[in-house]
Amino acid sequence: MIKSLSIIYPIFNEESRLINIFLDIESFNKETKGIRKEYIFVDDGSKDKSKTMIKNFILMVIMQ
Repeated sequence: MIKSLSIIYPIFNEESRLINIFLDIESFNKETKGIRKEYIFVDDGSKDKSKTMIKNFILMVIMQ
């Protein structure tokens, strides 16, 4: 049985796709409650709002 899982998201100007990624993460979290998960976002110098969106998502998750 898997006890933990790390998922890496390479990000470069993904502003338009991040909402779907966040929704997928929330859905996956509900489906896999017994597994410790780590999500790693690697931003390769995005020029859009990707970095801000990721920070806001992290804050939202922490506040829950």
